[in-house]
Amino acid sequence: RHGTHNEIILDIATRVIQNRNRFPQLGVGWMLRDLTLADEGAVVEFIKEHYTEFTREGLRYAIEKMNNSLRQDLLNYGKADSSKRR
Repeated sequence: RHGTHNEIILDIATRVIQNRNRFPQLGVGWMLRDLTLADEGAVVEFIKEHYTEFTREGLRYAIEKMNNSLRQDLLNYGKADSSKRR
């Protein structure tokens, strides 16, 4: 059963993450935080794909259950990406 609905969850998250209001962002963060336990790779990929659509607070919730090194990499992901564009 674990992981049966991951695709549906990520599809919903893709639509909701576009809403910049606080509570939809937190909802996506909470959902991704729990999905990390079932499929961390898919969550990391989702975060990288939609990094610019996350608020800082939503992103922090999403990465809460990841190891410290991965959390730091994801928090700095956008910074590294923007320095490549310069």
